[in-house]
Amino acid sequence: MATLRLNIARIRQFMVAHDWSEREMAYRMEIAPAYLSRILSGQRQVGNRALAGLRLVGLAWDEMVTVVPDTSSHDFDVP
Repeated sequence: MATLRLNIARIRQFMVAHDWSEREMAYRMEIAPAYLSRILSGQRQVGNRALAGLRLVGLAWDEMVTVVPDTSSHDFDVP
């Protein structure tokens, strides 16, 4: 099963391009600044509300997440 990994570098570039602090970004995403800070520092996984907030500020899905394939063995055949 694949997982989604947040592209933190791209999000930080977006913030710089808009001259937004973490506090401003969080406000525009409609989440708590502390929550955004923990996401950007890798201390917290991104949840649905934060993903929705990233879309709200104008980041496209393919800009904010990367699909990481699972490299473990599978119990089924992949065509």
